Amino acid sequence: MQIIERFAPFALVVLFVGAWCLIGYVMSILTGWNRLAKRFPAPAGLKARLYRFRGAFFGDVFCSGPVTVGVSRQGLYMATFLLFRPFHKPLLIPWKEIRPERVKGSFLFNGYWLYIRSLPDVRIGLSRRLFDKILENLADQTEVRAAEPAEQAADQ
Repeated sequence: MQIIERFAPFALVVLFVGAWCLIGYVMSILTGWNRLAKRFPAPAGLKARLYRFRGAFFGDVFCSGPVTVGVSRQGLYMATFLLFRPFHKPLLIPWKEIRPERVKGSFLFNGYWLYIRSLPDVRIGLSRRLFDKILENLADQTEVRAAEPAEQAADQ
């Protein structure tokens, strides 16, 4: 009995860390982050305008607050809070890979879906307010713009 009492705190820490890692790994697969990270790893020392502690959808999974979104000339930077990093490496998605689509009239989501051209089953949802800030920082870039309703119909 003394052995169990002695090692119980250590076992709880190991169990917690193991569960945290397992959940982080599964979430990186469910959200598509692992595929994005393999395809679009962010370089070290990237200069970007950062918006910290933002929420974003990755597919149908909403990440409420642990996401940092950055804007650079090279692309859209995304990273998670440090505790989520082991399975969520920072991303830099080139602008030419992003196809934004405005969501209008949705009760649950008012913003933009960002479809990734080379990973068509992966989508990222950003709030309209955050996406507008991104566009403000890219005023001189013409590659990123919201698809108009006529363009959306043509794409389908």
